[in-house]
Formats: sequence, structure tokens, C-alpha cells
Amino acid sequence: MIDTHCHLDSEYYDGIVENTIVEAFNEGIEAILIPATDTKSLQKVENISKLDDRLFFSAGIHPHNANEYNDVTVNEINRLLKNSDCKAIGEIGLDYYYDFTPKALQIDVFKKQLQLAVENNLPAIIHNRDADEDILSVIEEMQDKSLKAVLHCFSSNKEYAQIFMDAGMMFSFTGNITFKKSNLSEIVEMIPIDRIMLETDGPYMTPVPFRGKTNHPKYIKLIAEKISEIKNMKIEEIIEMTNKNAKNFFKLIAVMFLVLIANMNFAFAQEYEDDLYYDEIRFNRPLIGLGPIFGTNTIVESYDKGSGNTEEISYDGIFAPGAKLTVTPFQWLLVDFSYLYSKNQKIADENVNTRPTLHHIFGLGTTVIFNPNNRINFGLNLGANYISVSLGSTETEPEYRNDFSINAGLGIIGNLEIGNIGLANIAIKWDIYFIMNKYTGYLKTETIPREVSTYYSVPKLELIFYPNIFNF
Repeated sequence: MIDTHCHLDSEYYDGIVENTIVEAFNEGIEAILIPATDTKSLQKVENISKLDDRLFFSAGIHPHNANEYNDVTVNEINRLLKNSDCKAIGEIGLDYYYDFTPKALQIDVFKKQLQLAVENNLPAIIHNRDADEDILSVIEEMQDKSLKAVLHCFSSNKEYAQIFMDAGMMFSFTGNITFKKSNLSEIVEMIPIDRIMLETDGPYMTPVPFRGKTNHPKYIKLIAEKISEIKNMKIEEIIEMTNKNAKNFFKLIAVMFLVLIANMNFAFAQEYEDDLYYDEIRFNRPLIGLGPIFGTNTIVESYDKGSGNTEEISYDGIFAPGAKLTVTPFQWLLVDFSYLYSKNQKIADENVNTRPTLHHIFGLGTTVIFNPNNRINFGLNLGANYISVSLGSTETEPEYRNDFSINAGLGIIGNLEIGNIGLANIAIKWDIYFIMNKYTGYLKTETIPREVSTYYSVPKLELIFYPNIFNF
């Protein structure tokens, strides 16, 4: 579940904001978007978003505070737009229920901020209270400018719901759809699920049965359940579709090919737990993991034979076991310390009186996970390595050589929670180790030493266990 609108910067959360965030993620919330409303909250929402990589924010001025919109405010919004965690312009719009700012000023500021959204290719989060006609009029002016917008906490009637749908708008609903006197059920029923997102609008609009108390992101499941009831759909479908809508609308997955991967149905993952609501389950990877590595090392050596001629020799399928210690500073970043061992017996078999070549590979690496919220992760591996090599003739003492390499590759990681014990990772990775230095070697058919360039190709299976005793 994704809460697309929660005012975590509100004074209602003062002193409890961190606990509120932890509770939300423990309840399965994948991400929370925090909208700014005035000049003070512009800085505050950015600071709160730094508390967790699943927190995002939007920058804008609420219609109640339209008189705060000036050159200084615009400069601050433009600064925030450079932050990759800023996903929208908002909360902006019109509010004629209260008479806090003149209507003409509200409309002027609303138009300017919509233009800012279009210029920066960002969606807009629109507040509308008793201002349907003017909201529609302004939106229609922007239709030829590729405006993307969501009508947050939608509460207009069916007629305007249809008009806004025809204008291409998205809709988000809050706890107000659970109120006994609410007439929003027929609105929710008529709007297609692919146009709906979830929000709490916390600390306001608390759903039944907690109405009258401070709203929290963890209550968002109550809104999903109400939509499920109204639309006569399984809650799993509601969560899956609203997640997909939010991720696409706010571009919460930046790498385009991963948008498709993140929304695939990994049926086998759901076999682990009967109560999985959707494939993109949020979980916490504990801080420290440890486990074995099983790989094969293909060593490719390239010799310069002179006159522009080169010859490559490869030694395939050399067993390469090892171990790895992983530290998780962020859910999207793994830092690891690894050791791999390989023994090239093929050199000894092909050359008389030659020792097998032993490789001890000590690595410091990182894995950047593109989709940390999923049970199936895809990542980019980067690292640096020190390699101690032992070789030589059997008739003399072993020779030792020190090599240095950088490695790069790709990986797929499956995550399986084991009760309250911890998290098991099963990872399949493939890395190329580019040896930075050259060394002296011999061709199979010649006795003349030559300068050798080399790289290792290492596919590997990693079994890493993260015990909960090392949790954050």
C-alpha cells in the first residue's frame, strides 16, 4: 500500500513522527508522500523525507496560504524540485469553503503552480473545496500542455466526477469514504480502479472506527477495504492496482524497464505465504547478513604476440567457493566484504612441473537495488578487489603475485522471511573482474614469457542470512 498524501510535517505528529513512520512500514506501507502546504512546510517535508528512503514529498503552496506565494517562495520550490525525492507540485488548488485568501489570488497562484508542474514534467496534487467550476476552468486551460493531476481527497458529486474523468484526472480517496453520512460510495463505484489512488490525508480525515482521533498512515488499509467493499473486488486487487497507479503517476520507480518488472506477478513468491496481498510486499532487510558463496571462475588471458596479433586463452569452470558479510546502510544499498577462492588445476595438468594457480580474492563491493520494496530484487554490482595469486614450478618455492581488479555485474535476489528469526536471501549474480595490472605469463605452446591482460567471469550463487538480532 502507498499513502499518496499524508501531512507528516503537521504539528499533530510533533514528537511522534518517527514512531508513526515505523508503525506505517511495519503495517506493510511501501511508501508515503508528504505534501507541502506553506513556506514553513517546504523545508520541513524535505527534512522528514530524509528519515527513510521510502518517504517522498511534493512542493507547493496550499490555497489557504496563497498570499505566501512570491519570488522567494518560487526560488525555494525550484530548489526542492532538484531533489529526486520531490515527486509532485502540491498541495495546490482552490478552497472557497473558508475565506482565508481572495478567490482571484487563489486562482492566480493555482495557475502559476500548474504551469510550474508542466514545465518540470511533474504531476500536480490538487485541493478542491467548493470550487468545482473554477478548478475545471483552470484545468481546461492547461489540457493542451500535458498536465497530469490528481484530485486529492475527492468529495465532489457524480457530475463533476465524470467531467474530471473526461479531462484525464486521477482521483484519491481518504477516510471520508468510510463516514456513515458520506455519499461518496457511488463516486468510488463509478470511477475505474486504474484511476484511483489511496491516501490518508493524515492527520485529518481519520477513517471509521478511529474517526475523531489523529489519522495515521497505518490506517490506510481501512480505506482500501472500503473501496474493496464498494467495488466488490478483492482487497488484493485494490492494493495491487492502486500501488501500480501511484508508482506510475509519481514515478516512484525511476528506471523505466523496472516499472514492468516491479508490476509482474511473481506467483511463486505468493506460495510462501497465503496472506500475501500483492507481489510488492514491503519488508525490512536487517542490518547485517552472512553466508556462503558458490561460483565458477572462467579466467580469460590475452597475450600480445606482436604485429598487432593477440591470442586469448581461457580456463573454464573453475570452482570458486567463498563467503560474504553484508551490511545494509539503506534498503536500496548493500555493502559487502567477500572472499572467493579458486584453484586453476588446468594449468598444472597442461604444463609439466607446474603448480596449480591459486587465487584468493578479497573484495569490497556494493549492490544498488533498483526495486527494494519487492520480494524479488534486481541490482547492479560494483566493487574493488585485492587478489593474492600463488603459482610457479613444483621444483621451487611458490611464487606470489598481487593483482588488483574492479568488478561489475548484475544480480537477482529473492527474499524470504523466516518467521521472527530473520531474512534469507537467495541471490544469483554474475560479475566480470577486470584485472587492472598486467603480469608475465606463458602460452600453452611456447616457453617465451609474454605480457598478459586478463579478466575473470564469475557467475555465483549466494545464500545470505540476515538475523533479526542485527535489525535496525
